[in-house]
Amino acid sequence: EVREEAVNLCDAWGFTDFELNSVLGRADGNVYPHLLRWAEASSMNSPTTEACARVESLVPAQRSHSKM
Repeated sequence: EVREEAVNLCDAWGFTDFELNSVLGRADGNVYPHLLRWAEASSMNSPTTEACARVESLVPAQRSHSKM
C-alpha cells in the first residue's frame, strides 16, 4: 500500500539529491550522465585504492598478449 505513494512520501520531505547523496530520481531527468560522473568521482573507482593495490600485486608484471 505504501509502495504506490513512496515517491510522494519521499518528495514531501523535500530532500535534495545532494542531501541524499543520490543521482537517482533527478528533477532534471538526466540520471545516466550524472550517474556516470558520480561513479567516476567515487574514491572506490580510484586506481589507488588499497584493494586495487592488492590485486595488482597478484597479477604478473609481464603478461602474454591475448588475441581476445
